[in-house]
Amino acid sequence: MTKDTSSTSNNTGKRYPTHHHPIIARRPKFRFDVIESFQNEEELLQRFYQKYLEINPTIITGWNVDGFDIPYLYNRTTKVMGKSIANALSPIGEVFYSEHKKRYKIAGVSVLDYLALYKLYNYTQKSSYRLDAIGQDEV
Repeated sequence: MTKDTSSTSNNTGKRYPTHHHPIIARRPKFRFDVIESFQNEEELLQRFYQKYLEINPTIITGWNVDGFDIPYLYNRTTKVMGKSIANALSPIGEVFYSEHKKRYKIAGVSVLDYLALYKLYNYTQKSSYRLDAIGQDEV
């Protein structure tokens, strides 16, 4: 038996070619998934920034967003589309790396990294701070 590498599936059971870059968005109010497929990374990033600017968030939250998501998104966008597009994460067009805080700062957007908050308010040392490990410990 050979493994089919021409397509992959997601948790909806739908299949899409591996050369496409899908975005899967949950819409609980409507109870269905929206899947958008893109021919390349640049198209995916263009759509992401279009949606991001439409939403215009003032707060970004997530687990380890300061350590992974924001640096990856900013640096990848800078490489693929240029710094001016990457700076669109900020409503005033200013994103910079803070050597003091060791993270990117998005001017005009508050970032609440739940990993940092968890470490700040949990007074015991954990063997792993992976989200799945913390979930197992806490639930």
